[in-house]
Amino acid sequence: MYRTGLAVLMVLRCSLLFGQSPSGPSVSKGDQSRAEAEVRRLFEDMAGNRSKPDAKELERLYADEFTATNASGQVLNKDAVIAARVSGRLSLQSSILDELTIRVYGDVAVVKTSEHIEGSTVSGRFRHLRVLVKRDGRWQLVATQMTRIAEQ
Repeated sequence: MYRTGLAVLMVLRCSLLFGQSPSGPSVSKGDQSRAEAEVRRLFEDMAGNRSKPDAKELERLYADEFTATNASGQVLNKDAVIAARVSGRLSLQSSILDELTIRVYGDVAVVKTSEHIEGSTVSGRFRHLRVLVKRDGRWQLVATQMTRIAEQ
């Protein structure tokens, strides 16, 4: 949790230091909208490929420095997440997205979701915070943080 929060704060701090707002003066509204659409499409593709993940696709999706903090507070790196997904130890039977908010800061995107998940290791309602970086013309996940939403 600390690492993900720190990564988000550093992105926001750098945006402020360099005079960028969420849409940023150096990023046109058209570029902003296009980047948000690219990230949205990536999330739709991810949702469609949950049943049978391809290791090569996951290698491209996750940055080498990827860090995931799951709802139990366990921190996993890229290799651990890919191994768990490809082996089936980490699988999702269903994921219903309740909310999707995308903020783009140049080549960095911060995505907030709330979703209902039925999976091999977790079930319930969760919030996700994801940080992506655009490299070599494609978006890659660099950090995720998952938190269970308390039942009311």
